[in-house]
Amino acid sequence: MLRRLGCHPFGLDRPTARLVIRTMCDEISISNSEIWQLQGEEPSIDVLLNIIYRKCLGVESSTCTSAVRHELGVSSQRLRADAQALKFRNNILRLDDDHIVKRVYLGLKDEPLVGAGDTKNGVRGHLERLARTANWMGKSFEKSAAKDAAKEYVESRQNASFRDDLTQKSTLRELRKVVDVDRVTLPEYLTRKCPISLCHGRMLKTQLRLGTHQLASSKDRMIPRGVRGPTYMQCRCCSEGVEESVQHALFECECHRGIRDDFVARIRRKDPMFGMAANDQRTHVMLQDDTPEGFDNFLYRYLISLFASREARLDSLAAGGRPQGQLPSSDGSLRDPGSG
Repeated sequence: MLRRLGCHPFGLDRPTARLVIRTMCDEISISNSEIWQLQGEEPSIDVLLNIIYRKCLGVESSTCTSAVRHELGVSSQRLRADAQALKFRNNILRLDDDHIVKRVYLGLKDEPLVGAGDTKNGVRGHLERLARTANWMGKSFEKSAAKDAAKEYVESRQNASFRDDLTQKSTLRELRKVVDVDRVTLPEYLTRKCPISLCHGRMLKTQLRLGTHQLASSKDRMIPRGVRGPTYMQCRCCSEGVEESVQHALFECECHRGIRDDFVARIRRKDPMFGMAANDQRTHVMLQDDTPEGFDNFLYRYLISLFASREARLDSLAAGGRPQGQLPSSDGSLRDPGSG
């Protein structure tokens, strides 16, 4: 049973984990919300859900919340609560005219305003306004149709905050180049089966996409803007004096030439055109939502090796393991920059 569910010592696979979250956590978070929540926000619920979402993806707590939701294809608790409220309203209005619940609802709807009464009247102050926003006024849906209409309402607004953050947040600059902004489900690469031994590599791809990884271009965000110097984002593995961007680490840094050459050679056997592509095009293919499935295992294995190599180089440099300005060659020996 556990094997069929995709369970393994490192947790559930992403589609199964997402299904469990949406079936249990998401549903509990909006239980009866159409009655008690109204227009209020529930940050305490959102905080707990965001912890679960980040744990599912394997990203750190500082990762942009809207980007995490978009990567998992989930919506905010507030938006799902509104969808529940719309269905609640629809169910009431479909009752018989002499039903006490419908009569009370219509009475509150038509209640004359007195002072701030509108804000205290959940029918006029919330449900009817929400129906107007969702274009549900004057409409009556069957149960299944109401469910579909509520889903459309959520999906039409699900990525609104993500679109804003995508243009404003520097951590999302890599994601901005490759993401399908209108997607409302998991990206294709997270829906595929991944060997247990390579799950860490897939998690590294997610971190690179969402901009919270160990490269200097990402860790720079932890330093106050007024303190940042021009060298903070430079690659410390090589002596090129350039920013340690995702593209630099994957396809340009001399310190990782050996494992990179092996990776590129393997991908070229799958797609000969990959060897002739520019580095920015290669990076785009590796980080996009639907990287060719045949590349996945090679990419994840490469990312695991690359970050292990990077960590070893930095440890060696910190311990004085190689002279300043010398670079490791593919066979592990040291060479001067510019030499073959």
